Amino acid sequence: MSEHYRTWLNNVAQQWGYTIAYEATSTGPQHRPQWTSKVYLNNIENGRGSGGSRGSAKEQAAKSALIALGFIRQS
Repeated sequence: MSEHYRTWLNNVAQQWGYTIAYEATSTGPQHRPQWTSKVYLNNIENGRGSGGSRGSAKEQAAKSALIALGFIRQS
């Protein structure tokens, strides 16, 4: 099941008047990087995620932030 955590988090941030920013870094070989992403709401880190692409790492970071904010339960 494909979730759209970034969209959901963007909607939450907009409703609450938060600024949202992502920071992404990669490690490993260029042909197969491992991405790590952090998401910040009002310049405070609220979630981290990792994945095989920048997009998947951002999705996981957004999910982590939604868990931290109490919108979804950790599974």
